[in-house]
Amino acid sequence: MQAINVHHRGRRRDSKHTKSARTCGGVVEVIDLTGNQDERSIFLTNRIGGEEIENLITCPITLTVMEDPVIIEDGHTYERSAILEHFRRQEFESPLTRQKVKKSSMVVNRFAKNIIQMYLLEKKKVCYDKSQKLVVYQYNKKPATEDNLQITYPNGNIYQGSMKSGKKEGYGVLTWLDGSKYEGEFKNDMAEGNGFASWADGAIYDGHWHQGKKEGQGRFVSVGSKSYSVYQLKWKNEEKP
Repeated sequence: MQAINVHHRGRRRDSKHTKSARTCGGVVEVIDLTGNQDERSIFLTNRIGGEEIENLITCPITLTVMEDPVIIEDGHTYERSAILEHFRRQEFESPLTRQKVKKSSMVVNRFAKNIIQMYLLEKKKVCYDKSQKLVVYQYNKKPATEDNLQITYPNGNIYQGSMKSGKKEGYGVLTWLDGSKYEGEFKNDMAEGNGFASWADGAIYDGHWHQGKKEGQGRFVSVGSKSYSVYQLKWKNEEKP
């Protein structure tokens, strides 16, 4: 697939509808859309910005990104449930052109559906912003909020779990590069609540945490060269009482 630039002196049409054109500073970029739908979808999602993609896949009735896009006789694409509800109230009249349409003409817009699926996957991709010290979405650099995501930090540590406003919050698992691991509750990027930790030297702690430190009731096992010690007690700021 290739893209060619042409100077814009009038609206260009392609009788076979194999090209898509977008204008930028008086120049139209004509994008070849031949090939299968997956290839075209990947090509478009790579070439068009996030806001432009959102405009293409937003239902004109609900004004939200579509989940089940269908196209009707007026040539426009809608969310299936929204256009069916519109038909129920307006007796099969197009909400955009007001022309009469047939319900039987409604078909799934598979091309739009492929773009939506790829857009949603891209939208969930995250990275670590060193300047903000937050996990952000790659496509808009805004702090990430997800129930379940995975991020590898620059130091090699890996986190999988819930995140709010770019910080670990809720349930998750943090694995350090040396193999140490914490699994449990987080708040404001730190262990907070109940959690289980294991360290590379064999030590483990199962109990309550506060601001990333052992605090409250918990069981700690330390491992020596020839023996191990078990502490079942109430901790205060990492210290034994």
